[in-house]
Parts: sequence; C-alpha cells; structure tokens
Amino acid sequence: MGSPLEIGLVEDNPGDARLVQEMLRQASAVPSRVLWLSRLDELLARLEQGSFDVLLLDLGLPDSQGLATLDRVHARAPKMPIIIFSGVSDEELAAEAVAHGAQDYLVKGQMDAFLLKRAIRYAIERAGVAERTAQLLEATRLAEERRIKHEETSRLKSEFLANMSHELRTPLNAIIGFADLMHRGKVGPVSAEHEEYLGDILTSSRHLLRLINDVLDLAKVESGKMEFRPEAVNLVTLTSEVRDLLRGLAANKRLRIDTSVDAEVETVVADPARLKQILFNYLSNAIKFTPDNGRIRVEIVPEGLALFRIDVEDTGIGIAPESMAKLFVEFQQLDTGATKNYQGTGLGLALTKRLVEAHGGRVAVRSTLGLGSTFSATLPRLMTGTPVGAGTSSIEPTAPKDANGR
Repeated sequence: MGSPLEIGLVEDNPGDARLVQEMLRQASAVPSRVLWLSRLDELLARLEQGSFDVLLLDLGLPDSQGLATLDRVHARAPKMPIIIFSGVSDEELAAEAVAHGAQDYLVKGQMDAFLLKRAIRYAIERAGVAERTAQLLEATRLAEERRIKHEETSRLKSEFLANMSHELRTPLNAIIGFADLMHRGKVGPVSAEHEEYLGDILTSSRHLLRLINDVLDLAKVESGKMEFRPEAVNLVTLTSEVRDLLRGLAANKRLRIDTSVDAEVETVVADPARLKQILFNYLSNAIKFTPDNGRIRVEIVPEGLALFRIDVEDTGIGIAPESMAKLFVEFQQLDTGATKNYQGTGLGLALTKRLVEAHGGRVAVRSTLGLGSTFSATLPRLMTGTPVGAGTSSIEPTAPKDANGR
C-alpha cells in the first residue's frame, strides 16, 4: 500500500465538492487525503505550507480571476500537477489552461470516478515528465556552458603558454650561446673552476630549454597550430640517430640499448622531426627509470597493413597499477617512493601522446611493477599533411616477465 495522495480540492459549491470527494473515494486504488477549500486566498495561504500531490481547481471561485488564478497558483507551486474542472465545455479555454500550466481540463457533469482517477494519474505523470524535461534542459544548458568555458579556458591557456614560452626561450638561447662561447674559450681563457661552472650553466640551461620547448609544442598541438611536414623516413636511420643522441646518458648507467626495425616498415611517410621527438621521449624515459646495468629494446614492427608500432621496452622499475592513470598527463609525476628520486615534469609523455594522436595514432603502456615497462606508439605508415583526431589509447599492467626479462 502506497502513501496516501495529498489532494487539494478548491470548489466553492458544497454540492459539487461532495460529489468530487465521493468520486475520489470510489476511484482511488491508493488511499487519499482530501483538503477542501472554497476560496483562492485560502489555497494560496495553504500553499505557503507546501504543495499537494495533485490539485483540483475550479476557476469559477468568488475571488477567482480566470486564467490569472491559474497563473498565481502555478507560480506559487510550479511543480504541482493541476487539474482544472469547470461547468463550461470550452475547448479554447481548455487549451489555454494547459498552456498556462494545467495538466488537464475536466467538465462538471461529464466526469465520473473512472475519468477522474485517470485524469489524476495522467496529471501526476505529465507533471513528472515536465519536471524531468526541465531538469534535462537545465543540465544540457549547464553542460554547454561548461564546455564553452572549458574551450575558452583551454584556448587562453594555450595562448598564454605559447607566448610565455616564446618570451622565455629568446633570452635563454642568448644565455646558452654566450655561456657556450665562454666554456669553449672563444672569448678568452677561463680557469678550470670557471669552466666547470660554465658547464653546469649550460647543462641546466639546455634542460630548461627542453622543458620550454615541450610546453610550447604542447600548446601548439592543443591549439591545432602545430604544422606537420610528412616525407619519406627511413626508420633504421632515425632510430640510430635517436639512440646516438642518448648514448651518453645510457653509457653513464651502463645500459644496453638494442634496436630492431622490421624490413616491411623500414620506410614510412611521416614528419621526421615529430617522429624523432616521439622516440626520443620514450627512450629517454626508459633510460631515466631503468637501473644501472639494465637493458632497453627498441622494436618497430608492422601493425596490420596500414600501421606500424614502436615499442620501447625496458627492465626498469615498472609502474604500479594505481599510478597508471597519471601517465601521459601534463605535469603529473608518479608518486611512488622510488620515483620521487627522479627529475621531470611529466611533459615528455604528455607531449608524446598528443603528437602520436595528431598523427592519427595511439599510445599504449604495459608494465609490471619492479620488472619493467613497454611504451608503444601505433602510427599510420602514410601520414597526410593535416593532423587528425585522437586515437584510442590503452594503459594496462602486464603479467610478470620471465627470468630473461621477456
């Protein structure tokens, strides 16, 4: 048995009021409580305490003002279902009543218990639909406003980052240039101590320049302003060039780097600078998180007929499953105890993901904590000159490797 319906009955004729109450008694499968009121001012005062589950309203009250009465009631309780009943069969008036917020219009002398019961049920259902529709429209409006605000914020952020990066990079290039001249003794001899200090300045300045370039590139990709220049690229040559760039870092940790390029995808059409940037970021990340005497393998293989995949596998510290969500997110560093000892901002992987997706590709990660990770980039063998939408990326843990690290 459901809760009793709270029904408001506003009728100035006692006979009609008793008849409606008897119909409600006969018709209601769910118990109801009826409050009979005879004047509009009584109803408005009662609505100050709360609305009814449904209101039966006669517009012909002594203090009624026709449809204006309905407007006043609806304004006081906008969610309350209202059924108008009148002594006049007037289709135009019925339509106007519905337009002013009523759910139904019944004519005295033409309604019975069944009709009244059905009208009450439909009125409650229609009011619920109207409320849900209003809620949906409001939610849609708020979502649209948030989307517009997000797009504007993103645009302003990208413009700010691009402008700021440019303003920072210009003087930094001058610092690097002059420091390099001094370090190489091109402007006069320097002491061994000063040479060491100048070397530190160069190392730090170049690291900062790389970060600024990453920020600038990220802003360009997000704003759609990065240009891509596809051409025929020999992946064997490109892989060797990137490995040579990082050979010193790998040698400092006594890391072995193996490379393999399948003959089927030895040559692809892509932007060589961006492709080199993708591989550089993956490989430098592997070097950073692989302990001394570890192993790194770069493998490039076909992925179906139209794609190829770059895998950079390491025997590093691996990634905990709960930390996977932080990968490829700007300025996010993994917060496990081990990784707190590693420098970085997280921009490299974030930029890599944007570049891969701008090529029409996708990134993926497989990792086992304590055993190593494999970072992948799947790309089209034939890139067009226009960046395309993002692909689907996946990040997942893997089963433990065997004793040989495979």
